[in-house]
Amino acid sequence: FLEEGIRAMAMVPLASHGRVLGQLCLLFDSSRPFSDEERRLLESIVGHIAFAIERTRADEEIRQLNVRLEERSRAAENLIKYAPDPVFVVNLEGKLLQANDAVSQLLGLRPDELVEQSLSRFLSAEEVQEFTMALRQVVERGVTRNAKLHPRNASGEVIPTPLNASALRDSGGRVVGA
Repeated sequence: FLEEGIRAMAMVPLASHGRVLGQLCLLFDSSRPFSDEERRLLESIVGHIAFAIERTRADEEIRQLNVRLEERSRAAENLIKYAPDPVFVVNLEGKLLQANDAVSQLLGLRPDELVEQSLSRFLSAEEVQEFTMALRQVVERGVTRNAKLHPRNASGEVIPTPLNASALRDSGGRVVGA
């Protein structure tokens, strides 16, 4: 240190939540004591640096979680899209949010004609009520329900169809559809 001209040094740990993240090292070319004011300033600076490090780490963790969530969402969408059986997702108001090609073929409508449609377009009033009641049970109790429905396709033909309804949850575990 002397050969480099260093006559005073201050090493302060960068810590957050009881965990050492690193250290801040200050080097001076003259020997000197540090005043209380300089120590408080240094502690404040170190606190800000530690916060910035933790914030950067947290941001990176959130980014990685979002990447994993996006991958899982794509996987779930692909499961629905490429399932051989008709699979659709409805929100709690009974509007179609997603439907695979098998639903499209069953009902004789293009996928873009199905999205955002109310189930009442395809089911009788009694079946909409039965479906809504089943949906409520799925949402309130987190159960799976089976029902027999008779949707009408685009040409008005009635198609007897078994239905299995399961809860669709968001990342926080809240039921948001079926």
